[in-house]
Amino acid sequence: MLAFVLLAIAVVAQPLPAQAHRLPPSVIGQIADEVLSHVIPPDSSLSRMPVRERGIYFDYGRTLAAFGYRDDSGAPATLALKSVVVPGTDSLLVDCDQVSPKPCDRLGQHAYAYVTPQSRSKDAMVVLLNVAWPDRGGATYVRAITPAARAYLVWFSMEVHLRRTPDGRWRFDKRGRAMVGD
Repeated sequence: MLAFVLLAIAVVAQPLPAQAHRLPPSVIGQIADEVLSHVIPPDSSLSRMPVRERGIYFDYGRTLAAFGYRDDSGAPATLALKSVVVPGTDSLLVDCDQVSPKPCDRLGQHAYAYVTPQSRSKDAMVVLLNVAWPDRGGATYVRAITPAARAYLVWFSMEVHLRRTPDGRWRFDKRGRAMVGD
């Protein structure tokens, strides 16, 4: 009986495989910052509108879940992003569509983004940056006012290769494949 209890304790005390190699949230935040700053920096444009003016909703919960975390409470604080983003979820996309123009009121003019890991070794990592935004065609944009024009949802996902530096930080190495939907 004692052997069974000790075996049960040993099994329960072992970390789950996904948890044993999870990156700390602060590192996930550093990775997200690195990816956002190299793929959609503030001075770049999405459908003719600068990212700086468009703004980015970042899905903290979806990003943390992709890296193996179940609880995303306090996610903005734990990831501590330096990028200028606001918290958002995929519920922002419910009134948007790729096939036919929709109001896309919840998303407004913002982009929606999240990061998912693809592969990782000791010194290299590949993540996928997923970005969606409304394209309102030729509608005139006035800062902070969403045009009444309906929008098509446009998106892309891009592989981003990162390398670990001697100080342990993950740095942008190169862009990989891109998948585009329009």
